[in-house]
Amino acid sequence: MIREDLIENVKQKLLKYRKLVLYGDSGVGKSYIAHHIANTLLWHKILVVDELHRRMPRAARYVIGTTTTEVWNQKALHFKSHGYHGYQILETTREETISILYKLKPYFEVLRGIKLSDLDIQFLYITAEKRMNTRAFPARAVDLMDMVSARRALKNGVIRFRNSKSKSRTR
Repeated sequence: MIREDLIENVKQKLLKYRKLVLYGDSGVGKSYIAHHIANTLLWHKILVVDELHRRMPRAARYVIGTTTTEVWNQKALHFKSHGYHGYQILETTREETISILYKLKPYFEVLRGIKLSDLDIQFLYITAEKRMNTRAFPARAVDLMDMVSARRALKNGVIRFRNSKSKSRTR
């Protein structure tokens, strides 16, 4: 599992407060955390609402909403007046991001039919840090891992396209 301690802490807060808003920058993993918790706490019915500021459900027993830090700062009093408690999700550190990449490595290797080395993992982090500034870590490194593994699979002939109209994957 990825970000185990953080997820465990969020689970405890959700069970304590019942309505939780995960807020943070784009790419920090708010939606991943919310959906992971909803899928692991199966004995509770948990409603996950991405971009909670657009709609605020009241009927569900447990709700995990996600929003940006900017929206949280603007609407915190509104959220709190509806019984929601905030929980900030921070960008992962270099060590945490690299750990996440190592945990995802087998998935991408099987998905793309390629191999990724330890050097590849380090390179992915450094490149994401220098060139991909649109999102926060870990998403920007994971997005790059996805792009690089797809490009490598194409280059190695693992993925071939029949023609421009119908694309199919062959091995």
